[in-house]
Amino acid sequence: MGIDKLDTAHLRWRCPTEEFDHEEFLEDALPFIGQDRARKALAFGLSLESDGYNIYVAGSEGVGKSTCVMELLQEYCRLRPLPPDWCYVHNFSNPQNPIVLSLPTGKGKELKREMDLLVDTLKVEFP
Repeated sequence: MGIDKLDTAHLRWRCPTEEFDHEEFLEDALPFIGQDRARKALAFGLSLESDGYNIYVAGSEGVGKSTCVMELLQEYCRLRPLPPDWCYVHNFSNPQNPIVLSLPTGKGKELKREMDLLVDTLKVEFP
């Protein structure tokens, strides 16, 4: 009785991917499987409340990096107070350096709307 020599191709099983529909399989899969470490790292990065820190996300294309980051950012923002509106207005004394205004959340849009109305009124009243 002889011993057959194994070829290297027989040492590793390969999943026959042509036997199932890739898109259907991915739709039914749970999102972000195996991303626990990445989620923890991102949560840690978001918890740093000091200037000078950035978060770099790397990985293969199509694995859901953007979706995962956006989901975590939305959750992070939902739990935090809304930031103030920052507005830059013209500085008539020094036009190269606009004046910075910090307004309560939502008041920046209100200021813009009121300023647009003022300009429109002035154009009619003082042609």
